Amino acid sequence: MTFGLWQLKDLSTPYSWLYANHAIAILVLVVCFLLVIWNIYLSISYRKEMDLVPTKYKFILGDDSFLPFQMPLRYVRKVFFSIFIVIGIIELQLIGLIASNFIVLAFYALYKPSKSKLNNYINILIEMIYIGLEVTILLFVNSVSLSTEQKLSYGTTMIALSLTALFLALLWMIWQFLLFLYDFKFIQDIVQ
Repeated sequence: MTFGLWQLKDLSTPYSWLYANHAIAILVLVVCFLLVIWNIYLSISYRKEMDLVPTKYKFILGDDSFLPFQMPLRYVRKVFFSIFIVIGIIELQLIGLIASNFIVLAFYALYKPSKSKLNNYINILIEMIYIGLEVTILLFVNSVSLSTEQKLSYGTTMIALSLTALFLALLWMIWQFLLFLYDFKFIQDIVQ
């Protein structure tokens, strides 16, 4: 979606092959937006009867949760990311990314949708780290005449936040894998 939007930033066509390029970019954007709309529609349709979700639509549930809104929220967030990344001004990009991350943070903090408390807390921490990283980048971009020491401290902060988010994401993936394994009967017998 990002590349489709990027292709449409410049609609001049000095070469004939650019017509095909623009047509494919528009097609990709339409398909991506339809996918987002379809995902939102499915989640709204099954929000009150999550046990009745057909097997082919189980992807809308995300992890084991009380609400089927995690996946559509992720899709909407990707749309926002794509739109804000295409904007050429870094300050606007960062503010847009902070806003979209704040929406997801508010969803996890207010609703705590996952049945696992660990999942909820890890998701909240990762979102807070993303926002912290984006605020740090925004402060760095808007700082004028920084000394080398100040640039290094900003860089160290950004690296620390990124590594922390990666570590938490890895921890979350391991937790999800262990939950997946626990669904098998022979693993339950071994544990008990």
